[in-house]
Amino acid sequence: MELILLIMGVIWVILGTLSIFTTAFIRKNFFNKLKKMDFKKWSVAAIIVGVLFLMAAPVSRARLFITILGILSLIKGFYLLLGPKEKVKKMMDWWLKAEDKMYKVWGIVVLIIGVLVLISI
Repeated sequence: MELILLIMGVIWVILGTLSIFTTAFIRKNFFNKLKKMDFKKWSVAAIIVGVLFLMAAPVSRARLFITILGILSLIKGFYLLLGPKEKVKKMMDWWLKAEDKMYKVWGIVVLIIGVLVLISI
């Protein structure tokens, strides 16, 4: 289970760093591709990540933090899957049209969460 935390932490550190320093690259190669994808596919990924975090929480030094991440991921996944389609589409459109500053701020948040996940191992 520590491996799951290590992988997720490293992925978030990489994505956060890329979002901060290569915002245009991330926007072009990642977020613009999201426009074409069905958000229900992402719901399955979020649910799986949530379950993995909940399974990994007992081996973490920060059980509560990892549990909260797992619960938030499950909520996100089920909302994307079962939520009102119009609202979900509106949120995704807002996110995809956000300014570069927003991507940089979110990159900082993701980087911090990634580091905290790595520290919790």
